[in-house]
Amino acid sequence: MKFFLKNRIFAVNYLAICSLLFGMASCNKITPEPIDVIVPTRSINTSQLLSYKSNLANRNIAVGIIYDWGIKDGSQLMHTPDSLDMIIIRGDVSNLSEVQQKDLENVQSIKGTKVLSSFEIEEVSEDLPKNTYPTDSASTRRDKLLAKWVAENPSATFAQRRAQSDTIYKYQLIDAQKEYTKLFVATIDKKFEPLKANLEQLKNSTFDGISIKLPSIRSGTLTDKDVDNLISDHISNIQNGLGKKLILIIENPQEVISNAAKIADWLIYNQNTAVNSFANFSNSALFFPSNKFIASVDLSSETDEEGFADTDYFGPNGILSRSLDITNWSAPNKAGVAYIHLEKDYHNLSGNLTYSTVRYGIKKIN
Repeated sequence: MKFFLKNRIFAVNYLAICSLLFGMASCNKITPEPIDVIVPTRSINTSQLLSYKSNLANRNIAVGIIYDWGIKDGSQLMHTPDSLDMIIIRGDVSNLSEVQQKDLENVQSIKGTKVLSSFEIEEVSEDLPKNTYPTDSASTRRDKLLAKWVAENPSATFAQRRAQSDTIYKYQLIDAQKEYTKLFVATIDKKFEPLKANLEQLKNSTFDGISIKLPSIRSGTLTDKDVDNLISDHISNIQNGLGKKLILIIENPQEVISNAAKIADWLIYNQNTAVNSFANFSNSALFFPSNKFIASVDLSSETDEEGFADTDYFGPNGILSRSLDITNWSAPNKAGVAYIHLEKDYHNLSGNLTYSTVRYGIKKIN
């Protein structure tokens, strides 16, 4: 009985104590104050990198031409190698998203990378009416005029008809050449109009300059000097519109624009050829000033592994791919290497590092 009462008293006391403690906890409930969580950041000293990239004129440079900016991981500017000197953006950059604007500002300020917009001029022949080439036009006119002459002179001999045909063709060709030249010049002018119209916008943007990709510009009727003067006038006007502080690059330079090429800061060889060879670069580089000519390789090419036809460099597995071998090309006026479709190398890993091929190339040219 004593034992029962003792345990009962203990139980009652225990419940009383628990009730008291619960009541006290309820009355004195503590609500924690919200605190600001400060995420630790790591400050990176990039002063040496910025200093290294501040002067590009006296050394070989590495250029990346990037497509689909901001759409994929490989096309994020801040994902590119720190040691990449310059990026050329393909596509419209007139209306940047907030993400693109931030990406642009970061890669310029943190990595010191120069970022250029680009302007591609399509082949002139695409905008010329069919059958307007002088020989075609002159032949068509000759046939019509000769038929009329024969109808009026039915007794003319074969020799007379032949002589009349040659005479008609000669004068019709002169007229056709004048008309074609006028049309060609007008078409070139029209090609440059969109760029000239947006020079002020480009000048006021945060881009470091522009790269202009030229088409084939042989007219067949203008002399090389006339073509050079025509293109030089446009390039000079563009440079004057941009101002001296902005970079101007010409892609696909041709020997007929030697004076226009002198205006540009750099020249990038960017042509599709039947045979990929170092000789293509060397033959083109002969016509241009020192420390300006940049050879290029397309990282999206399905034939990259076939290498250059005239290379003297081989790896353990035989011929080197063009994307690796490009750094072995040399010339007195070599100014660096350009990688077209830079974004294609993003997933090419060496350990944990992306852009394995581009990093290899940058290391070799410097």
